[in-house]
Amino acid sequence: MKRNQHRFRLNDSSPVLSNLRVMLQECESRYRVSRATGVPEMWISKFVNGKSRLVNAENVETLLRYFGLEAEQMSELLSDPEKV
Repeated sequence: MKRNQHRFRLNDSSPVLSNLRVMLQECESRYRVSRATGVPEMWISKFVNGKSRLVNAENVETLLRYFGLEAEQMSELLSDPEKV
């Protein structure tokens, strides 16, 4: 892991992360999302299946952008990890 990557503990009650998880579950192909975003497919799988309790903020931000979430939703989420 790169030193500049920010990680935070996942709070499953976050509506933003819950919605992201649903979007990933319903998407055409996690492989395609991975290829389009550069987020590792294994990380996406662990996130969707709740296997990872630590979340990489850069991956979350990249996926939120991919699915078209607005910048203010992302900044609110990423500026206050307690909300996550």
